[in-house]
Amino acid sequence: TYIKIKKTLAIKCQVIQLIVDEDCPNTYIQLYQKNERIIKKDGTRHPNPAQCFILVVNSDYKYINSINEKTSHVAVNVDLKPGKYYIFCDVDYRIETADHNTYGFTVTFYSKTPLKNLTNVTEEIDVIKGLETCMYNYCKENFKPINHKSGVQIYQSENFVKKYLLF
Repeated sequence: TYIKIKKTLAIKCQVIQLIVDEDCPNTYIQLYQKNERIIKKDGTRHPNPAQCFILVVNSDYKYINSINEKTSHVAVNVDLKPGKYYIFCDVDYRIETADHNTYGFTVTFYSKTPLKNLTNVTEEIDVIKGLETCMYNYCKENFKPINHKSGVQIYQSENFVKKYLLF
């Protein structure tokens, strides 16, 4: 199963909703950027490789797996139980041109169980809030909080942000 994404400068990160009806162990989610061999309408080629990013979370925005690398494609392996999942994904072509509509990428899903319920929900999801919630949940589960003098608990999330959320 796959979904093609048209990249725009206005929306940096795309969100795909996946609804799973039965156990899907060893599911591979792979992101492919447009290949540099493809020539655009203006005669130039697509940049390759660019920074590719996938983050998989459940419906409560609990971190499941992610990858962030400068390469032509990336993949994560996840074991999915029945439920709703969000896949945050992006290819950062670092483009400044007006002809940004020719940029895009494809996200493919490989599983023994057919995955049919894929929807691009980028327009319906608050992407920043989703990423912040995922980061908070991840840090809460993996790091000890530091008690600030104001009474607020702070989690050391710098490594998580550098590794998983920032290019």
